[in-house]
Amino acid sequence: MQFTEGLNQTLAYDYLDTDSQDFDGVVAGDLVAGPLLRTGQLARGTLSATVAVEAETDGITLTPLWQVSNDGTTWQTVYPPNGATYVAQATGTAGDDAAVERVIQAPDSVYGFKFCRVAIQVGVQTGTANDTWRISYNFKVDDAKNGY
Repeated sequence: MQFTEGLNQTLAYDYLDTDSQDFDGVVAGDLVAGPLLRTGQLARGTLSATVAVEAETDGITLTPLWQVSNDGTTWQTVYPPNGATYVAQATGTAGDDAAVERVIQAPDSVYGFKFCRVAIQVGVQTGTANDTWRISYNFKVDDAKNGY
């Protein structure tokens, strides 16, 4: 869907979605990475990620965080200006836990790098096939920008 907004700036809504994945064998402290996005044509301020996680393993924590890269292979975690740490989106308890879904706005600093992504950090316990995740990105593409 395209429309004209502002001073002849043509924007198109777009998204990128993943299939549901699991944390089977992912040890505490490790990350699973969502798909990467090229930031060159993203309209500034429009990027967000919808992150759904289900923490079934007792005590496991699942924490989504934004990462950036200029080469698509070496990634750095983006923190807020005050240096605050990310907060777990879900913690597993004994019994059946419901999936937790949140929309997480991308920090402004992602637009200064060539690539960005959301990764999910596993904490406390090793993940199992019952612990799952799904990430989708929502954004507008600025057709007036031709790459970087």
